[in-house]
Parts: sequence; structure tokens; C-alpha cells
Amino acid sequence: MFYPLWGSIQQFLLIGLVAGNLYDNPNRKLNKHIIVLFAATLFALVHYPDYWLIGGTFILAIFYGYVYLKEKNLYVLGIFHGWLGALFYYTVLDSDPFYEIFGNLLNL
Repeated sequence: MFYPLWGSIQQFLLIGLVAGNLYDNPNRKLNKHIIVLFAATLFALVHYPDYWLIGGTFILAIFYGYVYLKEKNLYVLGIFHGWLGALFYYTVLDSDPFYEIFGNLLNL
């Protein structure tokens, strides 16, 4: 339930700020492909040490980067990131991110 909000925050910080600012810089010397690969690499490294997350987020961040630079809409990407990320946790990683974060606090 909360993961789409967290996905939106991540999209803003790494795709919106990094890729968006690099692309919109009037003195930019990097082409769009390098900017997207740079942002995708940063996005993937944030998910270290889980190699499944690193690989999955790198691939999706490439897609997110191109979509963001074309449409400039972080809300849709954030919600998509959140729902897809939650499904990835439950299906590929076989874990419950809510329980891992709040389980001990709520005595679950």
C-alpha cells in the first residue's frame, strides 16, 4: 500500500533530479542515452547488495528514464514503480517488504 509512495519518491530523487537536470541543462554535453544509462546505474546501485534488485531496477530505470525525458510525468512512473516493485518483492524475492520494515515494530 505504501510502496507506490516510496516508488514516487525514488523516481523523483533519481530519475527526476538526476536525469531531468542533466537533460535540461542548457550547457549539456551528454546525449540522452548516456544520461539515461548514468541515471539507471545510480538507480541500480541504490539497491545494492541484492543482485536481483540491482538487475531489475537497472533494466526498469532505462525504461523509466526514456519515458520521463519524453513525458516529464513522475506520478505515473512512481505508481508503476511502486506496484511493480511490490510484486517483484513478493514473487521474485519471496519476501514481504512491509513485514521486514514494520513487522518487529507492530509485533507481527
